[in-house]
Amino acid sequence: MPETLQTALYRLLHDRRARDRFLAGRLEHLGLEPSAQAHLRTIDPDELVAIGGAIGRDLLRGNVEYDGGLRSTFPDLFAQLERAGHGAAALVERFVASPQYADSRQVPYGPRGISVEEAFFEFLRGDDALRAAGPHAVDLLTHEFLSGLLSILVLNRDPSFVVRTALIRHNGAAHYAVQRYPLEFVRTLTQRPVAPDPSGAALFLYAATPARFVRGPATPIIAALLEHGRARPDAVIAALAGQGVVVTVERLAALGEGLARLGVIA
Repeated sequence: MPETLQTALYRLLHDRRARDRFLAGRLEHLGLEPSAQAHLRTIDPDELVAIGGAIGRDLLRGNVEYDGGLRSTFPDLFAQLERAGHGAAALVERFVASPQYADSRQVPYGPRGISVEEAFFEFLRGDDALRAAGPHAVDLLTHEFLSGLLSILVLNRDPSFVVRTALIRHNGAAHYAVQRYPLEFVRTLTQRPVAPDPSGAALFLYAATPARFVRGPATPIIAALLEHGRARPDAVIAALAGQGVVVTVERLAALGEGLARLGVIA
């Protein structure tokens, strides 16, 4: 099948506005040769609408291939968006038509893509609906994205997608992310005491090892150990000194031992 025709079929399935123009008999926006337009005219319009609608519904609610769906990965975020008047179905409809979705593994041709969770994260953090959704909506999006994707990486050590986000790193023992959030937001995520870092914000750790998903409040010392490892205490102490944090070698060794038992550092 010619690439131009394949691209046009993709647009008709994933972009409702393009699909509506096609159903109204307007094919000029697809930029196809007459022979390719003739191929498209053989499509059953009812089947096209049914398949296009099913793509969004399956992404939102899940199906056999994508268990759980986006709503299960971002439950509190969708609830906050809906309270602000942004319906989930309309949001996912825009997502499916976006270039971020086209970069995901859901697309059946091209190179191996990013996960649909990462594609949705990239799409939504630039969307007007998120900016209008109230306090900490961006923080909540980031929290649920990192929790969801790193949970997947515990279960699937050789995923069918690439991890593109710079938020997630790998230190040889685990995939991890340390995110800085406003202190009041972190206190909504945990019952444990949370101390602010030198900036007055709070750090939160997400990590995926072959055995477990680890999540909870973190400190600058933990973040430095995750990055540099316990085999280089001088690098850790120097990194912390640059942040105004002083730690003894003994304290560093004890924390490193605990993180190693969890499997998040070697």
